Formats: sequence, C-alpha cells, structure tokens
Amino acid sequence: MPFLSALFITEAISNIFRHAFTGRKKGIVNISLQSNDGKHYTLLIKDNGEGLPVDFDPYADTSMGLMLMTGLSRQVREPYIFIL
Repeated sequence: MPFLSALFITEAISNIFRHAFTGRKKGIVNISLQSNDGKHYTLLIKDNGEGLPVDFDPYADTSMGLMLMTGLSRQVREPYIFIL
C-alpha cells in the first residue's frame, strides 16, 4: 500500500509542476495525510497554481495522469475525490 500511495503522490506532483505553475518560477504544494479511523486515510494534495478550466471534469478526462490515479485508487480499493 505505501508503494501505491507514493506513486499516487508522485503522479499528482508531476501533474502540478507540469500544468499548475506554467510560466512561474515558484509555487506552493501542500500534502497532508490524516487517519480517519486507523484503517482509512485521507490524502490531500493542493497547490496555488493557475487553476483548472471551469468546465473541467476530472472523472471524464482521459489524460494518462488521471487515468493512472484512478487505477491506483482502485488497486487500494479506495475512492479518490477530485476537489476543484
């Protein structure tokens, strides 16, 4: 499970640096992991990048990065929620 979590975090950060900070030299990325009940965890990754288009639908997007993150969340049998 830690290996899949590391892959998920790596992919998210890779996407952030590829898309969120375009044309910028600096940006902030916050990563937190909280235990909900000792068995389930909430991983929150957010940035202060330029943001997504208003019509962006992460569940309909077919980019390789989001498909990989969806697949990883299925492997650990935990859903991921994309908050805009």
